[in-house]
Amino acid sequence: MNVYLNGFMKRVLTIILILGGLTSVSAEESQQRNHKLSDTEKEFLKKQFVELPNKVITAENFQGVPVNDALPELYNYQNRFILLNFWATWCVPCLREMPDMERLHQELGKEGLVVLAVGMGEDKQRVKRFLKKHDFTFPILADPDMEISQLYGVQNLPVTFLIDQDKTVIGRAVGPRKWDSLDLVEFFRKKIKVPQ
Repeated sequence: MNVYLNGFMKRVLTIILILGGLTSVSAEESQQRNHKLSDTEKEFLKKQFVELPNKVITAENFQGVPVNDALPELYNYQNRFILLNFWATWCVPCLREMPDMERLHQELGKEGLVVLAVGMGEDKQRVKRFLKKHDFTFPILADPDMEISQLYGVQNLPVTFLIDQDKTVIGRAVGPRKWDSLDLVEFFRKKIKVPQ
């Protein structure tokens, strides 16, 4: 009975993580991190249709299947600003924004920005075949069992989480974006502290 209950509690906790997508932090940490976004930055992100969390949340670590030069875990990218993008090879809006993400990766990748794409429900071989047709060099992970997608509560594609250097989620964009627009590049440049 205790084994069943322990298994049941693990399932309940997993469901909570799936629904919430992310882990909240203590009030003390929240106060320390409130300075993460200025009011101007918050307004800018809202105009970009990026949802801002009502409380400070920490991105959950995960392990995926590297397809190219991707590191297998989110937390392998220490002290880097991360665009965590969920996509699929069959998703037309995803494919529309991927060239913009590639240009953003080329412009700011060496300066501290990571564009990390997670193929929801995609296995490594299918994504490799996809990459033979498309010249994307940003890190890509396969998520064949959708464990990462479920952990982040992903239901619609594409979805992109903006995660700062200390793994705090500062926003979530549902739907495609022009990630290499001048305004967004300037925003990311400031967040990763790249000199202009």
